[in-house]
Amino acid sequence: MIASSRTQQACCNSLEGEHFVGDDYENDFLTPQRMGMKSIFFDKYDTQRAGTERVSNFNELKTALLI
Repeated sequence: MIASSRTQQACCNSLEGEHFVGDDYENDFLTPQRMGMKSIFFDKYDTQRAGTERVSNFNELKTALLI
């Protein structure tokens, strides 16, 4: 049991800085958030949804992930 709990803890700790990035608002942004994941909406058509952590190009994505 100790090895199992250590493995589980290591797995969960490695995901703390992870973000789910995608260009489909419902499936790639909202669904991961509902599951407790951090997500970023890659808004390639610049729809500017209010209150959404979003980027519209790879330079903005790089900046968002470095913060």
